[in-house]
Amino acid sequence: MRIVLFGLVLLITACSTVGGAAFDVAQAYYQSTTAPSYRNVSLNPTYRYLEVQTGTASALLVLAEVDPSPGTGQFLETWASAQQQVLRTQSGFFMGASGIAQLPTQVQTTWMNNTASSAAFSFPPQGVHGLPVQWKPWPSNPVVVADTPLYKRAQQVSSLQVQAWQGFAEQPQAAGNSHIQSLLPLTQIVATDPTTGQLVYGQFCMANNTCVEYLLRTAQRNL
Repeated sequence: MRIVLFGLVLLITACSTVGGAAFDVAQAYYQSTTAPSYRNVSLNPTYRYLEVQTGTASALLVLAEVDPSPGTGQFLETWASAQQQVLRTQSGFFMGASGIAQLPTQVQTTWMNNTASSAAFSFPPQGVHGLPVQWKPWPSNPVVVADTPLYKRAQQVSSLQVQAWQGFAEQPQAAGNSHIQSLLPLTQIVATDPTTGQLVYGQFCMANNTCVEYLLRTAQRNL
């Protein structure tokens, strides 16, 4: 069963007058190398928010839709702003975006035994469509995460649990494709609350150092 937190029409039309305080907060989207902080924004306790930052843009998104992923026991979460920026996550993994510059449209990850296994990677600006990618656990432990302002805020959660994976092309012919070589390997970092297992912070990067990081925020725990 799909859970729509505010109607799909809102996602398409981005009508800020419907959805009340949630979309009032999610108005802002900035394309700038100097990302503003949304830390002092008042949040509606009814909703969940995702603060998102890339190297050239930032946004405060609202959880708009939750869809079950057949056969996995997991859920695809769609986060949206009133200006039609959309980002999708599943179990903390970045699953794709639209309306946010320089991010892949799809990183459709599949799981095996509750572990990230593979993904279909699409990045149309580079001519990459549905490329099979194999996820492998990050070779080092503990995982070292860049000490960004967003990650520093995530570390307010005591004993934050951090895991990371790298994504490599499954197809041998990808080795000769310069576009693919400039994007892979992919890196996915997921930091969770040790008491609830819920997402706190995530980061997704391509090999060309194009990254997106995201921080879960609620009125109850406004990091």
